[in-house]
Amino acid sequence: MLRPRTERRVLVVDDDDRVRSAIAEVLVLAGYGVRQASSPERALSLLSEPGDPGYSVVIVDCRLRTHDRLVLGGVQLVRTIDLRWPWISIVAMTGAVPAEDMIIETFRHGAADFLKKPFSLEDLVATVDRTTKRRRWLLSSAVPGAGPDVPAGGSRSTSEIEEIVAVIERLYAERLRLRDLAARVGLRPARIARIFRAATGVSVAEYVHRVRLARAEQLLVASNWSMTEIALAVGFYDLPHFDKAFHKWFGISPSDFRKRTALTKAAGRPALPAEVNRRRRA
Repeated sequence: MLRPRTERRVLVVDDDDRVRSAIAEVLVLAGYGVRQASSPERALSLLSEPGDPGYSVVIVDCRLRTHDRLVLGGVQLVRTIDLRWPWISIVAMTGAVPAEDMIIETFRHGAADFLKKPFSLEDLVATVDRTTKRRRWLLSSAVPGAGPDVPAGGSRSTSEIEEIVAVIERLYAERLRLRDLAARVGLRPARIARIFRAATGVSVAEYVHRVRLARAEQLLVASNWSMTEIALAVGFYDLPHFDKAFHKWFGISPSDFRKRTALTKAAGRPALPAEVNRRRRA
């Protein structure tokens, strides 16, 4: 779950075991808590883990591949993290030559900093330090009275935001209004709106919207569901609304995005969620 004020926890995502382990080792020596993921799927699983302590920074290799099939590349992972966890800072890295286009692409999709391989371990630590300090400054500036040294989980608002996020992650596909959310977590709508924006930088409605789009992107890549099925599964209640929202964020229609990935034939068709089947029968 989210801990927006968590400091010095890093997730390293790279499919090269030696590179990933070397990065993790030097960051641990620098005082960071580090977890590792060798694939985009594993990274998303760790980020979504119930009870996870949270991450201040995620380091992503832009040329990331999965071991069985390419389901989500590194640049797509950057975009998905920025969509679903906008409070987490992203450091992208690549050994591609030339790397300029990839650098532009990752910054456009939410990366806060970039490392070009090969880089020194000193540059790595300096980049993560800089990113963490910038994130801490932004959070302390956003929350009145909260200094930069407030420990993770040490404030009442942190636990409240964790509960809000947990409800949203579970119910994002429903018509989730602010007053409904308030009733579920036992807070006034005005307080939810204030503390959520202060901690994450986005409104509750924007966060729900981002979660839906991120899930839609994953389904377009990893399933062969129809556009209508995907729209219903993630909470868009008509296809034109889904198409417009997806195009506005990604700059491409859902159908063209699926064609571009060229992954549909390789992906299996998972069972539809119960709520989608109920809507289809209605």
